[in-house]
Amino acid sequence: MSTYRIGILEFGYRHGGQSSMHALMDVNDLCRRADELGFHYYWLTEHHVNRVLSAWSCPRLLLPLLLQQTDRIRIGMAGVLSNFHAPYRVALDFKLLANLFPNRVDLGFANGRPSLRVASALRTEELRAYPDDFNARVADTLRYLRKEQWVMEKDRIILPPAFGALPECYQLGSSLRDWRRAVDNECHLVKSTFHSVDALEGDEIEDAGRYRDAFQAAHGYAPRVMMALALSCVPTAAERADVYRSMTDMQGGGATVNHFIGTPDATATYLADLQRRYGVTDFIIRPVSGHHEHHLRTLQLLADHGLLRGAHTKKTLTHV
Repeated sequence: MSTYRIGILEFGYRHGGQSSMHALMDVNDLCRRADELGFHYYWLTEHHVNRVLSAWSCPRLLLPLLLQQTDRIRIGMAGVLSNFHAPYRVALDFKLLANLFPNRVDLGFANGRPSLRVASALRTEELRAYPDDFNARVADTLRYLRKEQWVMEKDRIILPPAFGALPECYQLGSSLRDWRRAVDNECHLVKSTFHSVDALEGDEIEDAGRYRDAFQAAHGYAPRVMMALALSCVPTAAERADVYRSMTDMQGGGATVNHFIGTPDATATYLADLQRRYGVTDFIIRPVSGHHEHHLRTLQLLADHGLLRGAHTKKTLTHV
């Protein structure tokens, strides 16, 4: 059976019966459990939604808390809505984190759009239309991080600690077709499957291959081709209905696009097929249920089924 580097993508959404602070406690618990079981990543999303029970809008301040309470797992944002944040500030924060927690901090760039009202508040300017400087802002962030000597000499700006460790960087999107930009920016490439209905139509293995070859030639090491999935694992097929109901209750009757709910065997087959069709090396899992116990169970089942590459424990949950 194939094994994978697998991570968790956390939106902080839970069912309507718990408060925002309760959801935050669940997130903290799930992150620590993912670390214990050998998951490779734990990423938090930035989403500015009109939802009273949201646990956060921008989770940047949660990153050091989660890093401090875990030992091995990589933690980051997937991603920063770069159109609406100052590149200098993003670079400052993530560089400092990368030096406090070496080789454990991830920075993903996402071209998402909040409401115009929120966008105006983030950029402290009155916007009548969405700005279109995402690529320039990503480039500026990377310039601050990777061209320190040039920035020091030209701009007379220092990002402490000078010449220290840097975060790993990721380009997020609904397709692998923009791979050339990821090569130019020296970013790992992440494809989301739950932001568009047709995200799983067709194969993109040739794009993945071109990206890997070009990246290796340009930078001298192999990149990661990653896929983000809306997925929950259940012990038996009979229990799929409970997770599906929890998902739709949390979303007011709707269901996450391209979601998958299956047994460990079905999940293993699903991941193997996606790896074959898209040439991905890593998976990022967004559990679809609104209940914490379902999330914990998904992690445990994936670990117990031997799907995690490099898992470092086989501890079993006693309360699920």
